[in-house]
Amino acid sequence: MEMKRKVCAAVIRRNGRTLICSRPKATILGDKMEFPGGKVEPGESLNECIVRELKEELNAEILPLDVIYEIDHPYPSGVLTLFFIRCLLPDESTLVAREGQEFRWVKTSELGSVDFLPADLPFARLLGRFAD
Repeated sequence: MEMKRKVCAAVIRRNGRTLICSRPKATILGDKMEFPGGKVEPGESLNECIVRELKEELNAEILPLDVIYEIDHPYPSGVLTLFFIRCLLPDESTLVAREGQEFRWVKTSELGSVDFLPADLPFARLLGRFAD
């Protein structure tokens, strides 16, 4: 039976830039970039997931707003449904990469040229095209 997994990704924009992260080096596709986030645990809402994941990955206290894009992406193990959630990050936040990954603020207009995970790339290109 094919597995269907839900994953949340945070879309955090500030001053014409968008926050992105590398995959942890020891993981599959460790050389690719992604929007920060992760798998939804059983019984967890999308908002609970994105708040937990950003706290775990970047020590970030965020405010999730709304799902702005959703995509199904096929993988050999099953289908991944990726929810892109617009989030606010307080200006005074200090991000800390807690899982061996890197994070950076990229000009939103340049997102389409970043080496993203295949599941993240369509949304990254779309966001980049409509950047301010």
